Amino acid sequence: MANADESLYNVLMNGIIKDINDAWDRKSYRATLILVYIGIDAMAHLTMPAEKEKVTRTDFVAWTERYLRFRNAERQPTLAVPGLELYAARCAMVHTYSSEADLHKAGQVKRQIGYGDEFLPEVAEKADVENLVMLSIRGLVDAFGRGVVATIQDIKHDEARRQLFAGRLEKMVHELPFIAAA
Repeated sequence: MANADESLYNVLMNGIIKDINDAWDRKSYRATLILVYIGIDAMAHLTMPAEKEKVTRTDFVAWTERYLRFRNAERQPTLAVPGLELYAARCAMVHTYSSEADLHKAGQVKRQIGYGDEFLPEVAEKADVENLVMLSIRGLVDAFGRGVVATIQDIKHDEARRQLFAGRLEKMVHELPFIAAA
């Protein structure tokens, strides 16, 4: 078994983060989005309460609201995107490759999320378009990366959370060298 630092590097840095940035570098923007949303799912899984075994909407929303921060969001509240809106966007993209999820259809989430490659501010909305918010894909990638770092910093000094995180990380997909038998 790998140690916790090796797993952290293999799964998060050389896995999820690298794959997201590789997709971005190839200008595969929809793949980038899907990988970010999968990455958020993974982080929500790693940080969900100890008694839970399956990540849920609640965990996804909790992780995004605690850790996913767009540039300047503290100074400009309009740059914050509610976790439930991000969850709906994730469901729409991952399940139907669209921008409308069941949460939108049920009226639980009003705004759909649209995307552009790279712009500032990273979250944009127009007063005359009330059901749409635009996200910079690059901004979302960067916010996710900062969220991963903030998560790691948070658990660093909490031994129980660190052990739980490490145990869950160990069970995630690792990239291992394959050496064919001669």
